[in-house]
Amino acid sequence: MRPPSRRRRANHKVVHLRCDGEEGVARRASPLIPGHRHGRRTARVLTQRGALPDNRVIPFSGARMNIDKEYELPFPVSEVFTAWVSSETAIPPASRMNIEPVPGGCYELFIDGPDGGASNRGRFHLVQPNDRLVYTWEWNGDGEVTVIDVTFQSDGPQTRLRLSHRGFLSKDRAKMHDAGWDSYIQGLTDHIRRQR
Repeated sequence: MRPPSRRRRANHKVVHLRCDGEEGVARRASPLIPGHRHGRRTARVLTQRGALPDNRVIPFSGARMNIDKEYELPFPVSEVFTAWVSSETAIPPASRMNIEPVPGGCYELFIDGPDGGASNRGRFHLVQPNDRLVYTWEWNGDGEVTVIDVTFQSDGPQTRLRLSHRGFLSKDRAKMHDAGWDSYIQGLTDHIRRQR
């Protein structure tokens, strides 16, 4: 795979990071995804072509904060991975999910509420069943696109899950998501128990 060109093509197509198939002008470029240019009004989305190679890191620039966490879940890797990528696994406060776990597929989370609710949208970059997921995360169209990298490792009858959430612009956002991941993992554990 050739590295993305640093030159801007005059006729390249500009698209949103949307999962509904609609196309339009990108709100702002993301320094987290290869091919995107920081500070420009347009961006080239490479997720349509497929996964990033295993040894390739999604680069970003500037002062950004990251979350790195590790969890042990009392279930086999196959159960944890399947629940993670299932549209049926809506962990509160999420009310529904739309997940297409293939490279270029969408990841959508919706929270319905009296004020209209909120949503998260992203795209899968890497999907290795029962091993690793890499996808983007943009909360409620705020323009801050972060990257989630999850590895699933068998530890006997348990799963050791390593999670890296990269690219936060503020400490408050990173702190909120740090607590949110703990809550999500507890909800995921409860969900899998109920499904058994």
